[in-house]
Amino acid sequence: MSSLIQPYLELAQEHFEIYKGQLLEKLATVSTTTYVLTILAICIPPIIALILYEIEEARLRAEQPKGCRKLGLKIDSNLKNEFDKKFSEGRPPSTEETSAEWWRLKSMWIYPVKSCKGVELNRGTVVAAGMEYDLAENDPNDKKSAHKWQFITQRQFPLLAKVRTEMWVPDQSVDTYAAHVEDVESGGVIILSFPYQEAGWKGKVAQWGAALKGKVPEKQFRIPFDPTPVQIEKAGYTYEKMTIWKETVTALNLEIEIPEEEVHRNAPTKEQLGYQPVTGFQDAYPLHLINLASVRDIERQIPTARCKMPNVDQVTGERHPSEPDRTIRSFRAVDEGAGRNTGCLGMQLVPCAKESALRVGDEITVLETGSHCYIPQ
Repeated sequence: MSSLIQPYLELAQEHFEIYKGQLLEKLATVSTTTYVLTILAICIPPIIALILYEIEEARLRAEQPKGCRKLGLKIDSNLKNEFDKKFSEGRPPSTEETSAEWWRLKSMWIYPVKSCKGVELNRGTVVAAGMEYDLAENDPNDKKSAHKWQFITQRQFPLLAKVRTEMWVPDQSVDTYAAHVEDVESGGVIILSFPYQEAGWKGKVAQWGAALKGKVPEKQFRIPFDPTPVQIEKAGYTYEKMTIWKETVTALNLEIEIPEEEVHRNAPTKEQLGYQPVTGFQDAYPLHLINLASVRDIERQIPTARCKMPNVDQVTGERHPSEPDRTIRSFRAVDEGAGRNTGCLGMQLVPCAKESALRVGDEITVLETGSHCYIPQ
C-alpha cells in the first residue's frame, strides 16, 4: 500500500515547494511599511474592543454592592466529575468502603430567583422555609385586564434559563462594610444579568470584546434582597397580590428596578404613537408572537413526583418539544400517588429544625426505607 501512495506524496511535496517559492518571492516585494500597516489593521480592532470591554467590566465591579460578599464557589463546580462511573452505581465500588465514607453531600445549590440560573454553594443555612436565600424572588407576569400578577417559569419563558443570578450578602469582613450602608440594611442584593447586545457599532464592539474572553455581552440590574420600610417608601415599591400555583400572596413589586429600553427598528415612531415604545426585561420587543434521562440510575429508587418537565436546555435556553420529559415518564413513573403520567426524580425533604447548617462533604445517612406514595394538593 505504501508503494502505491509514495508517488503521490512526492508529487504533492514537489508542488508544495514550488508554491512556497512563489509565495516567498511575492512577499519579498512587500515593503516593511505595508507589513506594519497590515499587522496594525489586524490587531488594533480586537485590542480596542477588549479595552472597551474591560472598561465596562471595571465599571460594573466598582458598582458592586457595598459591605457585601458574593455567595458561590471559587472553583468551577463540585459537579465537574459528576459523570465519573462511581456515581452511576448508587453504591460503593467495593465492600471495603463504609457508608460514612461513601454517602456524602456532593453539591448544593440555591436559586434566588425562580427559573433563573442557580448559585452553587460549599456551605449553606437551612431555615424553616428551606435553604436561606433560595427562591427569594419570583418573575411575575402582569395580566393587565384584571391587573393580576402571576409567577412565570421556564415553561412559559425558556430563555429564563440564561438569566444569571448573583446573591450578595452582608459581611463585616468586607472593607466597605458599615451597618448603615444601604446594601447592608436591605439584607443583601440580588444582581441579575442576561445576554444583551446593543444595536449598532457599540454592540458589535462589545460582542468582539466579550468573545475574546469567551463570554457574551450582558445587561444587568439589581434588586434589594429585603428592603426596609424606609427603603421601600424611598424607592416607590408597592405591595401587590401575586398568584403562585393555587395560592395568592402579597409580594413586593420591584419592577421599577428593571431598566427600560426604547424600541426602534420595526416599532412605530414617537410621532405615530406620541411616545417611543420601551421594553423592560423582555427580548428586543415588549411583545413576541411566535408559531407554535433521566439524570442517573442512582436516583431511580428514591422517587419524588415532578410536575411536567419544562424540557428547556439550561445552557442555550432552547425548549425541546418532548424531551427529557417523555424519557423520564417512560421508566420513572413509579409513584402510584403521582399517577402513571408523572415521572419521579430525587427525594422531597423538609427541614426538621428551624435553623441548621449544611456543607459539601457532609455525611448522608439513610434512617429508614419503605414505600412511597405522593399525596397531591
